[in-house]
This record gives sequence, C-alpha cells and structure tokens, in this order.
Amino acid sequence: MRNLTAALIVACLAGTAPAGAAVLSTAFGGGNGANGEVFQIQALTNITVNDFGVNAVNGVLDAGNISTWTLYQHDGLLSSPTAGSAIWTMIASGGAVTSAGANAITDLNAGLNIGIAAGTTEAFLLLETPFLLAYSDGGGVGTVMAANSDFQILQGWGESTAFATFDPRQANISVVYTTAAPEPGMAGLLGLACAAVAVARRARPRRYGTT
Repeated sequence: MRNLTAALIVACLAGTAPAGAAVLSTAFGGGNGANGEVFQIQALTNITVNDFGVNAVNGVLDAGNISTWTLYQHDGLLSSPTAGSAIWTMIASGGAVTSAGANAITDLNAGLNIGIAAGTTEAFLLLETPFLLAYSDGGGVGTVMAANSDFQILQGWGESTAFATFDPRQANISVVYTTAAPEPGMAGLLGLACAAVAVARRARPRRYGTT
C-alpha cells in the first residue's frame, strides 16, 4: 500500500501531457529571420493550443538558444503587415530555451491553454531574444502555409522587438494542440487518485515524540 501511495504521489507531482495532443507544422526551411514572426491560426473545429515550436537560429544558419520569449495575440484575421504594438495583447512569456538546431523544431514548452473556436481566426506574434527566429521568404499575408482537418496556419510577416514589420514571411512554426477535453480514462482516474492521496495526507494523525 505504501508503494502504491508513493507512486501516486510521484504521478500527481509530475503531471500529465494533454491527452490526444497533436502537432501541425509549417515547412522549416529557414533562409531569413528576425526577432519576431507573425502567423495566424484559422480554426475549422474547436481547438486548444498547448504549445508552439520555432526554428531557433543564431543568424540564419546556426543554432541559437533563446534567452526570453514573449507571445502576443490579436483577435481576427490580419490581411496586411501592421506596425506598432496597438493591435497586440501579451498573453504569455518565458525564459531560456535550448535550440534544437537550425531547421529543427525547438519547443517552447510554454504550457499554453488558448481556445480557438471553429470558424474564427487568431493572429499571434512571437518575439524572442537574443537571436533570430528563422522564417522563409515569399508568399502573401493570409496564404495557407499548412492545414489539416482541424485548422489552418496562415502566413503573416516578420517583425522586430520594436514592433517594426518586414515584408510577408512564412513562419517556421509548429502548433501543439488538442481538439476536445480528454475522455474519462487513466487521466481521470489519476485525478481522482491525486485527490484521494491529498485527503489521506491531510487526515493522517500527527505523531509527537516523547521526552
């Protein structure tokens, strides 16, 4: 019984990944970059975004670790590059991230919980320092860069930490997401077990030493 309780405590502290999480990614071709990139998500079903992955480089070819990152959001489709910070709302930020290498997906491990309803579009601006986020030249704002039956990733533009825009760019971005709440199963059972462990620990009588 003690071994089972210990295992449950470890599992509760460790947490679990989102059940049924999937990934959709644009092409990671690189070739150009800046401190920021804009991309848009057009939902075809109700989705929840859990994390983003980027092409983290030093310059445009070599891997470069991220010191800090900041994520901004804008409700609705953007059809042309828009300078300035007025359209953006900061929704998340984080610290150091080790690059997975040029043209490889570097996960931010952001722990996001961004719901996007079917039929709506959300635009995102991701800024990082000190190195560059790689993107690819060409295309136009609003062009579909990647798609599946759940959502589409639409093109945006490059941007600097001063909210200055570059021409339309194809973000090298991956999206980790879920489409629905987890079905009752192991995750639900673990949640009940965690609650039971917490109650049991609180109810355990305290033992005092003798003098």
